[in-house]
Amino acid sequence: MTDPTTITNETRERVATHEVGHALIRLLLFKKPGIKRITVNPEGDGTLGYVLHSSDPDKPIRTRTEILNDIKVSMAGMAAEQVYFGEFSNGNSSDLKQATLEAENMVKLYGMSDLGFGQISNPEEKVEKEIRVEVNKILEEAFNGAVRLIKDNKRKMDNVIKYLLANREITEEEFIKNLK
Repeated sequence: MTDPTTITNETRERVATHEVGHALIRLLLFKKPGIKRITVNPEGDGTLGYVLHSSDPDKPIRTRTEILNDIKVSMAGMAAEQVYFGEFSNGNSSDLKQATLEAENMVKLYGMSDLGFGQISNPEEKVEKEIRVEVNKILEEAFNGAVRLIKDNKRKMDNVIKYLLANREITEEEFIKNLK
């Protein structure tokens, strides 16, 4: 658990940057923010901030591009920290876990990688290493794509981050209004 009184302005700025990165990349890639709120108010469970999205109706199938875009959104917080601070923090563990799972599914279940179309259920050690390389390639591609998008839209992000830091919590309407 994190004591909210120990959160520094630097930490809050990093968290705001991380969360706005997710929201911005989702808007750019899916053309809709779908935000209920973005917050940098610490929670009792140790969460320092998050983007709460409105739920999308379950899509029964997704294309390779849609899955890669989901991975980019997951990697966007790390990418935003990299652009703004020169490195990312350990506050990305759940994002990276989700992105890794999606990439593994692309490789092992969906036939959406350079390893071919076959499903891989019980890989031997050599194949497991190839899977790891392919998963990391997908994650790196997504991370670099998110970095490019953030760099291209940094001025817009600056406005939203400033507003979020001043208000600690914003809605989709406030997010869109401050992207100018």
